[in-house]
Amino acid sequence: MGRSLVPPKNDKAKDLVWTPRPLAQAIVEYFEVDDDCLDPCLGDWNSFYDAMCEVGLLPEWCEISAGVDFYDYHKSVTWICTNPPYSDLLRFMRHCFRVADNVVLLIQPPSVWFTAKRDLALKYKMGLREIRYYDIPKHWTSFGTGIAAVYWQRNYEGDVKVTDARMFDKCPW
Repeated sequence: MGRSLVPPKNDKAKDLVWTPRPLAQAIVEYFEVDDDCLDPCLGDWNSFYDAMCEVGLLPEWCEISAGVDFYDYHKSVTWICTNPPYSDLLRFMRHCFRVADNVVLLIQPPSVWFTAKRDLALKYKMGLREIRYYDIPKHWTSFGTGIAAVYWQRNYEGDVKVTDARMFDKCPW
């Protein structure tokens, strides 16, 4: 029997993935995240939140384990920048697109091209602006397709920029 074309559902336990602070910092600085920003997945490590603070921002945050559920957050913000829960990515993206004009998610890049995600971006007028590849953190597993910060911007209609920030053997994370 051949392999299924439908990937298995991701286990929610695998959503608890620590993002190395230098990686979060590189993403926040590269995309020039500015005022009125949100880290909707604070986690226990605060990587993106701390990276935003380190560049002088005062981000808001959500973290379901701290009783602050992102799906209950309805204030509009200019930026969301985070490592999302992969087990609920489509629903998570939908809510990001509802509340933010600029969304940067650290995800596996092939998932950007899945029809449901493309249709969702179109529905919310979120244009895919850039895919920036990064080295996979050493403690992460099962990321054979690579990892990238994927940037959508409301009403963006230009070309998709693809950049590569991988450092290979020199990677600090």
